[in-house]
Amino acid sequence: MIILPTGVTGFFDSQSGEPPLTDLSLFQKLCYGIAAESGGQVLTFESADVSTNFAYCRIKWNGDELFVLLNDHYPYLAMADAIGFGGSPSSTECC
Repeated sequence: MIILPTGVTGFFDSQSGEPPLTDLSLFQKLCYGIAAESGGQVLTFESADVSTNFAYCRIKWNGDELFVLLNDHYPYLAMADAIGFGGSPSSTECC
């Protein structure tokens, strides 16, 4: 069983204090750098907002698209071939 830290979902106990924030500027630089270095192109970069607890980058390589997601509070990274905001991504891999 995996025990996730308090606040990973964006909800937290006010007595415990707010969870930390990840460095989205570093995540953005890495996404653009990796895409450029590998011949890809960043199509979209979105920061976390009130409806999500993650930032994401949409990258295109040779006709294929990949979403790279970063949790807003902890350094948890995921990849998906699609994001469904009404439910879960169609496929994900944790790295």
